[in-house]
Amino acid sequence: MSAKISTMSAGRAGSSKYNVNVNGNQGGGNKKGGLAPTTNKRVSYVLRAIQKRAYSSPDQRKMIYCVNQLGGIGAPTKMFATGADGSCSSCHSEAECNNFVVKIYRELLLRGVDQSGLKTYTRLCKKEGQQKVIDSIKASTEYKKLHQ
Repeated sequence: MSAKISTMSAGRAGSSKYNVNVNGNQGGGNKKGGLAPTTNKRVSYVLRAIQKRAYSSPDQRKMIYCVNQLGGIGAPTKMFATGADGSCSSCHSEAECNNFVVKIYRELLLRGVDQSGLKTYTRLCKKEGQQKVIDSIKASTEYKKLHQ
């Protein structure tokens, strides 16, 4: 009688039973997430890898991303409990207004948003809507000078 060896680790549930290679190519081509492993590598390689793969524009750094991090291990997981909200609606409304302001600044004022403008217009967007932000930016002296 031969017994199949089962391996237990994160992300491998049932993989050995169903003969699935979870470490193989899962799609995505060369656009896989994350950085290349850098342990036991020279500093010059590590810096080059980070500079090539970890770039984001100043606008991207100001964006808010809501991630659903519900999960758990085993049967008593709380993922489906009534109090589990994952990526909550308050994050989505904040992110939507924040990201709208970042994009509209670039579109209307042809520059990145500054911290005070981001804070002011995000608050305005949440209270009065996106159109009010557009109207307010178009009424600014900076917009009028830029689009004479």
